[in-house]
Amino acid sequence: MSTYLEGYGAGEEKKSKIIRTAIVTSVAVLILGTVGYFGLRNYGARATFDQFIELLQKKDYTTAYALWGCTPQTPCRDYNMERFLRDWGPDSPAKDAASARVTQRASCGSIFNVTGVLRIYQFNPDYTVSLWVDKQDGRLGFAPIIGKMQCTLLP
Repeated sequence: MSTYLEGYGAGEEKKSKIIRTAIVTSVAVLILGTVGYFGLRNYGARATFDQFIELLQKKDYTTAYALWGCTPQTPCRDYNMERFLRDWGPDSPAKDAASARVTQRASCGSIFNVTGVLRIYQFNPDYTVSLWVDKQDGRLGFAPIIGKMQCTLLP
C-alpha cells in the first residue's frame, strides 16, 4: 500500500510550483518593463542635449546649428547662423560650454505621451538658458513658456 500512495499529491505540488514561477516571472517582467520605459523614453533627447554641449565645447558651431534643424544651406527663418553665433559662439555668454551645469530637468506632456524634454543650463552665475528637445521631430531649441505646459520635474 505504501507504494500506491507514495506519489499522491506530487502532481499538485509540481503544478503549484509552475503557477508560482509564472506569476513571479510575470510580475518581474512587468516591473522591469515599466522601469525600462520610464528610464529610457527620454534617452534620445538626453543624447541631443549632451551632443549639443559637446559640440559647443569643440567649437563645432555648424554641426551644433544643425541640431536646431538648421543648416547654412537652409537656415532657419527666425534663427540664422549669425544669431546662433551671438547666442552660442565665442563671444556669447555661453562661450565656456565646459562650465555648463544642468540645474533643472523636466519631461513635458502626459505620462505616456511626452511632447518634449526640457533642461535648464547655467553657464555662469549670471547666465542660464532653457533648452528644449521636441520629441516629435527631435530638434533642439529654446524652451517654450513652461507655465503653459504640463511638465514633470525629473531628478
